[in-house]
Amino acid sequence: MKKLAVSLALIAVVSVGCMTSKKVTTSANPDGSFTSTTNVVVNEANLALDCTAISGVTAVAVNTALIQSKHDPVVLQALKNSKTALDAILFGTSQQTTQQVLDLLKINGNPALEQQVSQLVDTVSKLELALLQKYGTTVKGEIANSILQAIDTGLTIGLAGS
Repeated sequence: MKKLAVSLALIAVVSVGCMTSKKVTTSANPDGSFTSTTNVVVNEANLALDCTAISGVTAVAVNTALIQSKHDPVVLQALKNSKTALDAILFGTSQQTTQQVLDLLKINGNPALEQQVSQLVDTVSKLELALLQKYGTTVKGEIANSILQAIDTGLTIGLAGS
């Protein structure tokens, strides 16, 4: 089931339409030579759509961890803390990285949570590579931010009702 979800997510990421547009500006230098500048603009709607796969995979991982841990209050609190930490990153009030937050979840001590987070990190890494190949490394900051937002959304969905 998990492998099917990852495969479908990768197919969704690779197959969505127009990714970026480029604008080349050429200007004359004082010495008579020319300089070209290329600006790459990401199609934000397509990037957001691509990242919905990450939200879905995250929500499934959170839900599975809760079920496998039999809704262990420690696991629930760890997931809520990670949601708070990701929110702080999104709002610019934390210098942590998404990877640091996910790594903290892995050392929680609960095998169900550790397994789901490890699988989630692996899946998100594969999807991030696919996005970098699709959009290019010049927009990796936008990709990282979209992934962060997708993981945050997935946590919100996975924690709903808990």
